[in-house]
Amino acid sequence: MKLFCRIIGWFLIAVALTCWGYELAAWAGADADAGGYRVFALGELIFTEWPGLLPYIQAGVQRNLHPAIWDPGIQFLLLRPGWAVFGLPGLLLAALCWRGRKRKPMFRD
Repeated sequence: MKLFCRIIGWFLIAVALTCWGYELAAWAGADADAGGYRVFALGELIFTEWPGLLPYIQAGVQRNLHPAIWDPGIQFLLLRPGWAVFGLPGLLLAALCWRGRKRKPMFRD
């Protein structure tokens, strides 16, 4: 179980680093007049890369789960930075499921 937890945690960290890399690439490719570093919301990243995906996700959540899950819950996440949405749970899972090294005793009894 801890291995599965660690794998999910590291996967979420990799997705967070990908979102951060997208922000860095946009910053590096920006014109001098465009300004400095800009944080992208998760919804903006999804809409930029897959324009037609968000309406399908919204319809699926509202029809199959519950409409109240979309409005306060998922919309809140879509307005946050992508690296934070995936990175914080990933770090938490990786830290909670960390297998410490077993130390050998220095002296035998």
